[in-house]
Parts: sequence; structure tokens; C-alpha cells
Amino acid sequence: MTLERKPDQPNLGATDQMPKEIRALSYFIQYDPLLVGGLLLIGVSAILSFRIQLRMLRIEKSSYSFFGFPRRFDWKTYVKYLGVRKQQGWSAWPVYLMLFSLVLGIILFVVGLFRL
Repeated sequence: MTLERKPDQPNLGATDQMPKEIRALSYFIQYDPLLVGGLLLIGVSAILSFRIQLRMLRIEKSSYSFFGFPRRFDWKTYVKYLGVRKQQGWSAWPVYLMLFSLVLGIILFVVGLFRL
């Protein structure tokens, strides 16, 4: 029994021996990369936000709503981080990269949704 690709099916550059889940993921990445890129950038911004909040939690023993459901986006944490970063010897790039990846990720995600 040979598995042949029908002419109307896209060639994903993968063999027909791959599991269906991987083929579906490959198809999704190939035909809607903006949505996938947006999700990845939003994930990067979440990781950087977690890192910033963890650093702020280590220097201040105050109660940040760390694992709770956020009611609003709290800019005070990032402004405080930028204020104390020179005293602690930290770089400012995590805040700027987080904001950039969040904004770009949301834009790519929305554009990718409309292209579906």
C-alpha cells in the first residue's frame, strides 16, 4: 500500500508517514504564520513580565498580585522597575522588549485571526 498525495492537497514538505497532529500543526503554521507568530510574541512578553515581577518581588517584600487574575494591566510595577534598575544594576531592555513584543504580538494575532 503506497500513500500518494492527491493533486489538490498542499505539499507541506513532510512525508505522509507523519502523525495527523503534526501534519495539522505544520499546515496551520504554513498557512497562518501571523497568528502563530502573534501567539509566540505574546508568550515572550508574558515570560518577560514574569521575570520583571519576580525581580521586583525579590527586592520588595510587598504583595504583588503575582498569581491572581489581573483586573487591569498594572503599569506601576514596570515604572518602579525602571526607577530602581540603576540602583540594582539591572538593564532596562526587559521592559522595553516586553512592551514591544506584547504590542506586536497583539497586532499579529488580530491580523492573523482576520486572515483565517
